[in-house]
Amino acid sequence: MIHYQHNKKNTGFTLLEVLIALAIFAVIISILFPAYIGTFRNMDAAETDSDTYQMARITLDRMTEDLESAYLSQQFPFTGMDDTINGQDADSLQFMSRTHLAFDARQNQDGNARIAYTIKEGEEESGLILYRSDTLELRASPEEGSGGFILCQGLYAVQMIYEDADGETYDEWDSSSITYKNRLPKKVSILLEFVNQADPESPLRFMTSVFVPMGA
Repeated sequence: MIHYQHNKKNTGFTLLEVLIALAIFAVIISILFPAYIGTFRNMDAAETDSDTYQMARITLDRMTEDLESAYLSQQFPFTGMDDTINGQDADSLQFMSRTHLAFDARQNQDGNARIAYTIKEGEEESGLILYRSDTLELRASPEEGSGGFILCQGLYAVQMIYEDADGETYDEWDSSSITYKNRLPKKVSILLEFVNQADPESPLRFMTSVFVPMGA
């Protein structure tokens, strides 16, 4: 007896199988996509925070070095102003220091300088900008609030507190006034607050206290 074997032809996937596969794929994507996006958001946030920490460290180190070399000058008094911009602390500070930085090789590298820290408002929602100007003693100063280099940006607020030799604290300081009797503060506390994109209600805070040798 002869047996005949019939081979089934490959008819491919049925419409039902395709729909089931697409449904399973959609479920998997819906589970993985939020995790995928969240991972990249965390990476971006970590990178932003790292940049902020580095900028804060450089800024506070620069201000510390300037203040540690501050000295009393009758012509250019130590002046710390308690200012605000849009309701946020935006304190400014200027004083004489022995930490002149020459950005031009043709300039004299040595000499006493008038150091000024001023705050300006940045572009839309970019925060405040901290400027540092450095002018040799015998040169003309730039107009108030107009000169200097960007030291720090993306700030929410800048606050400085001054402490005298008796431990009393002040929001302002002017060594030319009767109140401060031609003295420098013993200590200056600096608070930098940066705009926190991840949580606008909780700015990133960095603080340091600088002892001024000439103020002691």
